[in-house]
Amino acid sequence: MMEDPIKESAALKLGKRGALVIIGACPGRNEDKEGRPFSPNGDSGRKLRALYADFDDATLINVSARARYQPRDTRTLPTVAECLADGRHIALLRRVITKARSNGSKIRVVGAVSRDVLKRLGISFDEEIPHPSGRNYRWWKWLRDHGK
Repeated sequence: MMEDPIKESAALKLGKRGALVIIGACPGRNEDKEGRPFSPNGDSGRKLRALYADFDDATLINVSARARYQPRDTRTLPTVAECLADGRHIALLRRVITKARSNGSKIRVVGAVSRDVLKRLGISFDEEIPHPSGRNYRWWKWLRDHGK
């Protein structure tokens, strides 16, 4: 049986072979509007582009395609259980990571939800980056500690 082709969406953008892989939690407000992950018009996308010179060559994927941006008066991140319930996307995530690893890509995980999902799945990654929100003190500490 032939595998389904990998299609780009608000939860996935395929990058160059061997380039960086950045894994986030779920599409945010701008990603939902524009149909691509880590939008240059969103806070996270803007900050990560400034951090990595090769960002535009990177493969970008979220651990959930189903969970979507929620208005500020409710929680803004999906739970690990919600992400794991999206079996079809989790299978896609595994395929993308396996292919990236075989191409020598480094895997960067953005935020605690993404980290926890990958750990639950037994998938290793090269580096964890705190979510680049202006209100996340871990992001600012990480930047300082990494000389960024």
